[in-house]
Amino acid sequence: MGLNRRKLREDLLLSYAPKQIDCPTALKDASKHNDPPLTFAMQLAPGIRVRSESAVLDQETRVLQIEEILALHQEKDELLKKISPTWFKIRLCDTILSIFRRVPLEILQEIAIYAQASQSMSAPR
Repeated sequence: MGLNRRKLREDLLLSYAPKQIDCPTALKDASKHNDPPLTFAMQLAPGIRVRSESAVLDQETRVLQIEEILALHQEKDELLKKISPTWFKIRLCDTILSIFRRVPLEILQEIAIYAQASQSMSAPR
């Protein structure tokens, strides 16, 4: 069993211990005292253990996959925080290098006046 699974099982035992365990009464009764278990409980226990262990392994695998996904989300957020200032610099440079910044203001004003006039002529009445 890997270190991650062992840690997961320790967390489960400490944090998520059930108040009641759904299993046959014979097994519950056998766990309440130190007398030898009844034959019926001895026959039930191996099958229940195998099925339960299989289910636990599947669920533990899923929990570990989810933990990996959460770690990736955290890494993504950290990377986005790192690149954000760089993207801001790129956008600032794009703004400064924009072709419209090289067009004289008078020409931009003429374009705006022409666009406004053509918009008012095409407006429905």
